[in-house]
Amino acid sequence: MRSLLLILIAFSLLLPVGWTDDYRQWDLPEGATMRLGKGSIIEIAYSPASKYLAVTSTIGIWLYDIQTLKEAKLLTAVENRISSRIFHRIAFSPDGKTLVSKVNYHSLHLWDLNSGKLQATIEGDEAQIDAYEFLPSGNSLITTDAQTRWLHKWSVETGKLLMKIKTRPD
Repeated sequence: MRSLLLILIAFSLLLPVGWTDDYRQWDLPEGATMRLGKGSIIEIAYSPASKYLAVTSTIGIWLYDIQTLKEAKLLTAVENRISSRIFHRIAFSPDGKTLVSKVNYHSLHLWDLNSGKLQATIEGDEAQIDAYEFLPSGNSLITTDAQTRWLHKWSVETGKLLMKIKTRPD
């Protein structure tokens, strides 16, 4: 009996630890021990190369591997203290390397999908960001504001304003 117990203990030490890959442990705020649930689904988008399915939720943006339908990444930027914000409309860049998410009326977040980190933030100042779209090159993003009637061209890499165009006279 004792030898059987020793064999079971030895084999259990060789087994992979499954909980380390558990999404409930990913990107937790300091002091939290586990995530319960994945949040409410707001929107979904497919990456251009069909690598990821992105799902916005009330806790972040879940990236699922299209082949396995398993969680690949959770984009929350806890270190930037934006994890409590609700992520709205999302879009992939044409090359599938960047994801943009609308966080509120005035802010967009650009995510580097290779690292899973927040790459840049676009702040529309007093202007409301009504719509946005990547240019075909994927290097720039155009935003519109119906209230101020301006188009803004932003650098995807840095989040800096590149150009501002008035669309119609007052």
